[in-house]
Amino acid sequence: YQRIAHIAGPLVPNTSINRLKGYREALAHYGHIFTTERVFECKHVTRLEGYDFALKALNSPHPPDAFFVVADHVALG
Repeated sequence: YQRIAHIAGPLVPNTSINRLKGYREALAHYGHIFTTERVFECKHVTRLEGYDFALKALNSPHPPDAFFVVADHVALG
C-alpha cells in the first residue's frame, strides 16, 4: 500500500493525537508521503462519518489504497 488514508477521531483526546502521530511515523518509516488530504477527523465517530469520509477519499484524484480508521464501527461505514 502506498496511499494510506487515516479516518481519525476528534483530535482533542491524547489517544487520537497519539494515533495520528503513530500514523505519520509509520508512513515516514516506510518511505510514504504524509499529506493532510488523506486525514479526515470525525467529530462524533460514527458509521455515517466513516462512510462519508471514505467516499470523499475514494472520489479524490489520487484515492487511497488503504485506510487506517479510528474504530471498527467507523470502518464499517
